[in-house]
Amino acid sequence: MLTRSLALIVATLAALPLGAEACSCMVYDTAEEKLAETEIAFIGVPEDMTRAPAAGEVDDGFADNDRYQTRFTVLRSYRGPDAPVLDVSHLL
Repeated sequence: MLTRSLALIVATLAALPLGAEACSCMVYDTAEEKLAETEIAFIGVPEDMTRAPAAGEVDDGFADNDRYQTRFTVLRSYRGPDAPVLDVSHLL
């Protein structure tokens, strides 16, 4: 269960939009260092994945039909909103 939870955290962090950085291969010595620079981090269970609503809300060069939204039941929140459910927008 712990391995699955850690995999969900990593997947969630990877799906979050990041600002432009000089080097995208930045290496952190500890998870705490990465967590300090992350806006949202939680352990959750994915419940449902759907295509994200269109309308070109984000202009990042990806087509609207490439976007998905996964709803997570939050088991533990480390950073970000303290909510029982979070929707994460991502590319598939």
